[in-house]
Amino acid sequence: MTLGQFIKQYREEHGMSQRTFAKCSGLTNTYISHLENDRNSKGFSPVPSIETYRAVAKVAGITVDELVAIVEDKIQIAPSYTQEEQRMIALFRKASEKDRMIIMRILADYDDTSQSSRSLA
Repeated sequence: MTLGQFIKQYREEHGMSQRTFAKCSGLTNTYISHLENDRNSKGFSPVPSIETYRAVAKVAGITVDELVAIVEDKIQIAPSYTQEEQRMIALFRKASEKDRMIIMRILADYDDTSQSSRSLA
């Protein structure tokens, strides 16, 4: 998968136009188009900089390492996540370590409660 293919897939899954993605990332609409089409104005494949990867990763709510792994086909994008689940993951990643621990305790309590309910049924 190329970075452009990732951007296009992400945009389509999130109902974003190229213009919106460009605005959110700080990249130009023309550059987003070049990446998605894998051709620049001279007909060559663009070579994105690390800054481009950072900008794209930030919009997608993932790390640069995760983005590189996706682009290198080491992992697959999980299109089965709903927009709400993707938002929750992005927010969790932005949370402080202390807040993450609180969230994990809440989820563990919920999991314990739901398992107890199932065993009683």
